[in-house]
Amino acid sequence: MRINNEEILLERLVEELNPRNHLMEHLKNDIYLSQVQVDILKQYGFSYQKYSNVKSLILDIEDYLNYHYGEDLEELENVVSDLVEFDYYYNTNK
Repeated sequence: MRINNEEILLERLVEELNPRNHLMEHLKNDIYLSQVQVDILKQYGFSYQKYSNVKSLILDIEDYLNYHYGEDLEELENVVSDLVEFDYYYNTNK
């Protein structure tokens, strides 16, 4: 395959993107995270293992974001946004 006149091998592209790191897995107490999200949480000092449910993890992340308002925390904001959305669709009775 050619992109911008450069030959790109599909295998190399998949290897570089590493989609398995972005798949959400059930880890503990109905907390679903991808490896990328786990790594981002660790970077900010969050350990999903200490939480009994996803809502308490979300609340702590939101408290952290509020305390550090104005700082560039886009990765962490994206993680909490994904968690809120996943929690809504997974745990809301429809």
